[in-house]
Amino acid sequence: MKKYVTHHDLDRQNTFDFFAQFFDGYLYLAPLHGCTGATVDKYFLDEQSFSDVLSQWPDKDWTPAPKNEKDYWQIVSDYVDLKQRYRNYIEPGIEMKSKQSE
Repeated sequence: MKKYVTHHDLDRQNTFDFFAQFFDGYLYLAPLHGCTGATVDKYFLDEQSFSDVLSQWPDKDWTPAPKNEKDYWQIVSDYVDLKQRYRNYIEPGIEMKSKQSE
């Protein structure tokens, strides 16, 4: 896929380069600093057994399955914290949106 960069498209190009390592394509929603993470459903496990959740854990070679529910929630929380997760790909000095500021 050939990508032509304009002078005002540098953040988009950095994002493209990062995701190109892992995927053949992706949907570009906004620069990373303009994105927010998902809301965590704290009641997701209420009507499921934890062993059922573990049996469906994706990509165990990429991300090991959590050992307990506390670890599960930490992994989920870390995953949706985009500011922390993509801290090395967000231009310094640009504030990311947060759920609290919306």
